[in-house]
Amino acid sequence: MPLPIGDNNNNAEYAIKEFADYRQFIDGRYNEKGIKEYLTLLSIYKTCEYKNIDFLKFLRSEEKDIADFCVR
Repeated sequence: MPLPIGDNNNNAEYAIKEFADYRQFIDGRYNEKGIKEYLTLLSIYKTCEYKNIDFLKFLRSEEKDIADFCVR
């Protein structure tokens, strides 16, 4: 979901909304490790989204750096 231009929401609010949706989906079955993994993937996903990069292609590339992925 792209960020609306001119909206008062900021990136942190979007991250909280994404996590709230995730928390409802997993229905209380989570732990610290799972939350960290989810937030890491969410961060990568959002970065790819902002840079118009295909998230799955990036993951499948096994590249560690999004900038390096863009160059290839």
